[in-house]
Amino acid sequence: MTREAPHQGEEATPAERRRRFQASLVFHGGAVLVACSFALLAWHSRSESLSLSIYLAGMAGAWMGAVAAWLSDRNGRAQPWWILVVWALFIRCLAFSCFPLLEDDPWRYLWDGYQTATHGTPYGRAPADSFGDPQVPLSLQRVLDRVNHPDLPTVYGPSAQLAFYLSYVVSPGSLWPWKMILGAADIVVLVILARSGVRGAFSFWTFCPLLLQSTWASAHIDGLAVAFTVTALTRNRSARGTLCAGLLLALAVGVRPIALLLAPWILGRDLRAWVSFLALSVALHVPVVLGGGWPLAPEVAERLAGWEFNPSVYALLATALDPTAARWIVAVGFGVLWLLIFQRHPPGTASSSPPGIAQIPGASIYGFLWLLSPVVNPWYMVWLAPFIAVRPAGWSVTALAAVGLSYVTGLRLGDATLGTFEHPPWLRPVEYGAIALAGIADWVITRSHSRAG
Repeated sequence: MTREAPHQGEEATPAERRRRFQASLVFHGGAVLVACSFALLAWHSRSESLSLSIYLAGMAGAWMGAVAAWLSDRNGRAQPWWILVVWALFIRCLAFSCFPLLEDDPWRYLWDGYQTATHGTPYGRAPADSFGDPQVPLSLQRVLDRVNHPDLPTVYGPSAQLAFYLSYVVSPGSLWPWKMILGAADIVVLVILARSGVRGAFSFWTFCPLLLQSTWASAHIDGLAVAFTVTALTRNRSARGTLCAGLLLALAVGVRPIALLLAPWILGRDLRAWVSFLALSVALHVPVVLGGGWPLAPEVAERLAGWEFNPSVYALLATALDPTAARWIVAVGFGVLWLLIFQRHPPGTASSSPPGIAQIPGASIYGFLWLLSPVVNPWYMVWLAPFIAVRPAGWSVTALAAVGLSYVTGLRLGDATLGTFEHPPWLRPVEYGAIALAGIADWVITRSHSRAG
């Protein structure tokens, strides 16, 4: 049942005022819970006492508060824009103050920026090659000690490397400039969602705990790629707009190549958009090839191709088939699903207005991608977030929350019977079972609504 606001000049009834008060109470209570959760995580991460149990408790509290605040704003009383802005900035300051939560990827980013500044390219040289090098500054030696898989050279794309280099120029070996770059990208998406006119989109992005962790706390690069992609989606179909869309998509692909999956919807049928995209893509990737970043050395490619973490469908196939065959099956299966989505949601013809985030099947594309992928890290789910914000569904929101369970590994549990990144047997049935149950609930609700209609 929807609640109608009183007409202008008409005094609100006591029942209406009570409903408004209750909605505001739920909203601010949820926001306070998110803020307290990230304050807890920031305190423990800074004191180097962040355990798995504290992390899970903090994220559980953040998710309960986020859902309460979001639903109150979306289905109850919409909050004034300035209140949302104040909460968005305050919570982001708390997340910004966190040390990376159970993560070590950002140290590779800082090291790559140093390599670009000193050697002209970050490619073709493993961090382990610099162990014991007296030329490495002390601040970068501390970074080098924290780099994961130091025997492997970097595989991050050229757009990401430019951002790493910019961070290094501002303050070598410091994490805060890189977080500021990601924070600026996050604010861009926040503004776009605020201007979308979709009720609840701004509040969803404001309070989403996975987004706050991945971007502001743990500083993963996906937030930068998502910002480029979402901005490209909102460019109009004028000559200048299509040119910008192509350039922005090229920058997004230079951070995460999976942005290419949305190319038909972003670029449409405009030749200028495709030409600008291809031109900048070539310009960005030529230094990668010349610097030795591509093609990968056979031993590096083999190790990366065999990596597996938190899969679902792939894990089931790999238990019955050869892992290589399983990878081919999921790759072909995703290709077929992408073509079916393309057929059902074809890109529109050229027009003066952009397609809009709500018209892009991004949640379906990236949802199927992670369902079939051999590697599903929590921060990968950030790709779902902007599409969930404008078109939420139970399964997708549950996926953002449940993926945090993947941190429960042998390393974090201190269980010698499990591998470093191995999960206990119960974890994936709980994680993916929750998503499946939410998907079934979505289907039942949709059917009941269609019958009622």
